[in-house]
Amino acid sequence: MPSARPSPHSLRARPPPAPPPAPAGAPDIEKERLADEHLDVPVLAVDRGILRRIVQDEMRAKVDKVEFLGSGTFHKCFLVTLKDKPPVVARIAQPYFPSLKTSSEVATLHFLATHTSVPCPTIHAHDATTDNGLRAEYTLESLAPGVQLSSLDPETLGEKVKVRLMENLARVLVPVLKHRFDKIGSLYFDESDEPASATEKEKAREEPQERKYKVGPIVSWPFFGNGRGFRELDRGPWKSEREYLDACIKREVEDIRREAALASHRGSSGSASASASSNSPGHDDLDSLPDPEDDSVDDDDEDEDSESDGDSVGSGYNPHELMYKAYRQQQSLLVTPFRRLSAGAPAKSRLELCEQEMDRFRCQMEAFGVGLEDAEGFALDLHDLRAENIFVDPQEPSTITCIIDFESTTLRPLSQCSHLPALLLPPPQGLPSFQPPNSTTTVIGAPQTPSPWATPLLQDAYRAAAGRVDAAWVRREREGKRKRIAHRCVEWDGWEPGMVDHVLGAVRGL
Repeated sequence: MPSARPSPHSLRARPPPAPPPAPAGAPDIEKERLADEHLDVPVLAVDRGILRRIVQDEMRAKVDKVEFLGSGTFHKCFLVTLKDKPPVVARIAQPYFPSLKTSSEVATLHFLATHTSVPCPTIHAHDATTDNGLRAEYTLESLAPGVQLSSLDPETLGEKVKVRLMENLARVLVPVLKHRFDKIGSLYFDESDEPASATEKEKAREEPQERKYKVGPIVSWPFFGNGRGFRELDRGPWKSEREYLDACIKREVEDIRREAALASHRGSSGSASASASSNSPGHDDLDSLPDPEDDSVDDDDEDEDSESDGDSVGSGYNPHELMYKAYRQQQSLLVTPFRRLSAGAPAKSRLELCEQEMDRFRCQMEAFGVGLEDAEGFALDLHDLRAENIFVDPQEPSTITCIIDFESTTLRPLSQCSHLPALLLPPPQGLPSFQPPNSTTTVIGAPQTPSPWATPLLQDAYRAAAGRVDAAWVRREREGKRKRIAHRCVEWDGWEPGMVDHVLGAVRGL
């Protein structure tokens, strides 16, 4: 099996292969085609024959059936039924975050399986390169037992059942923060600890073995989105929170400086749309967002922008607008209004504004005490705990059977990690209106679809249970709230004028 080691080529991805012709009467291939037909960019087309051969070789079992499950933000998923073994889920990676994401996710899952009580899938095999028949990275993992929590209606469950579920969730998740690391970044296997012999590899395949880990480059959308994955950036790891924040600020300022230089070279105005197209090789202005006040946006576009994330395997992806939808949903009201409203501003003024706003962000974070937690170490931030990613026993819904989707899990300061699970977080509320520079339009964020689980009763139940596990968690969750919101200033794939002031205004309003 090819090594999962991140390599220097990791910032480049091979283009996906051309789609194979669909045989007559192949409903599964047609289902895959329909899932991709609204996309205007090349998409990964999976050859079922090649996938069968890979699974048979890796699992040492004959494949009975391959079924398309759906296209997620970062993967295409297939349920592969084997004749003499339990079924596996084949997750075929789209060509983004090359090598790093697969390598980090595999190591993170292994760590959780061997060092915590988090019930998570078992990785049977993986390839973090494109040097295989699929020309894509993949993982073969166990099928999650139980049913998705998102498939259950909270209204039909008793109050005691829901409270017990939150208590069980806290008992599983909060202890993860007791495992500390010395850097901010993402988790990987230590290459010096790779299984050497065939016997060791076979043993590791059957059951998780103790491994050595290291902290490596961060796998986070702000460091890869909007074409940034094709450029050299400081992706860590970082020994301190200050080093991390300095890298975030430099990333944003250098992006605008690069935009200004390119605009000057082209003789253009250096608008936001020019930046988007220049950052994304092969795509024309895919990162431009419609003006929220523009009535010319057609209904189809509005439906696509407002599409919910209710489907666990995703509802489609676009390399810019729809990438990382679940993570971005919590902050989407912050970015949408600014990009078109700031288009056309002189490149020099955009650079000056970016530097000024980043200075204000730096000052605010310093006021919160940057680096005060460094001596306590850093922990895994389980940021994507939505109801779609939590599986429960259908007969006893308070029993958690599996938690999936640990891609892009990163190591962060403890106050960043000590938060309610995503299914308990309400959409951002109470953010003040803001008038961007050189605009007469007052921006008010669009409403979000609330999680049906985000009720005061269940939030309090989780907090109480978390406090019984670790009293310090409650303090960090309460005292770190303003700092976590301020951090949203650098959680996007591109700064725009007014965003920092808008976020910090929300912090001051708390």
